[in-house]
Amino acid sequence: MTEILVLENVVKKFGKVIALNVDRLGIEEGTYNVILGPSGAGKSTMLRVVAGLDYPDSGKIILEGNDITNKPPWERDIGFVFQNYALYPHLTIYDNIAMPLRVKGLKEEEIKQKVTEVLKIMGLEEHINKYPRQLSGGQQQRVALARAIIKRPKLLLLDEPLSNLDAKVRIELRSYLKSLQRQLKITALHVTHDQSEAMAIADNLIILHDGAVEQIGSPKDVYENPKTMFVATFIGMLNVLPSSILKLNDGFDALGFRPENVDILENKEEGTIEGDVKYVEFQGDETIIYVDVENNSIRIKDRENRFFETGKKIYLKIKKAFAFKDGKVLKVIELA
Repeated sequence: MTEILVLENVVKKFGKVIALNVDRLGIEEGTYNVILGPSGAGKSTMLRVVAGLDYPDSGKIILEGNDITNKPPWERDIGFVFQNYALYPHLTIYDNIAMPLRVKGLKEEEIKQKVTEVLKIMGLEEHINKYPRQLSGGQQQRVALARAIIKRPKLLLLDEPLSNLDAKVRIELRSYLKSLQRQLKITALHVTHDQSEAMAIADNLIILHDGAVEQIGSPKDVYENPKTMFVATFIGMLNVLPSSILKLNDGFDALGFRPENVDILENKEEGTIEGDVKYVEFQGDETIIYVDVENNSIRIKDRENRFFETGKKIYLKIKKAFAFKDGKVLKVIELA
């Protein structure tokens, strides 16, 4: 696929703090990309640098083969959806959505046609003459999306667009975002701190850590084949135990394993490790069992929803683990 956006040796500093330090990042055309990382990782800084709201201290930003590093935002052909929607409270929904086209100088007849079309796509036709305050949070977010895509930008940037919504609306809107991106063949770059949101909608995850890109890949690949201990522990649940507990001595510092990659046995077998149940959390479709293994607290997912009394001794057979050395994943070990 063609790379529509490329960041080359991009560095952004705030005082002496390096907020962003990207050697190279390429975004493929027509894909949904989610930037994920802890607070302070550089997620929003990356988005703002691409949008032209901040300028990098060094490096290049290339959009469709053109260097846009020093271009102002209005010359970049980029749509931006802000966390707080940034709608004009004194304008109707129609006028909010029409604003980018009026700025471009389009005729009112053409504006009406395009606004009507995008209102249908967004399911907002009945709200055309309302004001933002008269809409729900989810509806306001769709208006913000409509305004961002009406000029059909080359790139759509979304800065934590669902964080202000309640859980149910957030889940509904994230599937809507994905289907809209597919329908319009938009290239999207979406910032979030919500892992489930990122895993649900991303074609590619971009994991940021201390301003640098730690790993890029599909959600499945990043989850199942992390390159570093940071990625392995940041994406999903991970248990980490010293390799000595598993009676392995292959030069590893530690072994990490997902809660679902464990069989729970009530009798000791060869290759099992012993643990004591601390407590159990019923989750509906599964149970999370917290276990103490030689003063190490780990979590196990049990799809059978078995209940174990606190203090009960159980035996764990780990099926798959990541071998860590100096913060890197050396290899994946199949243990069962």
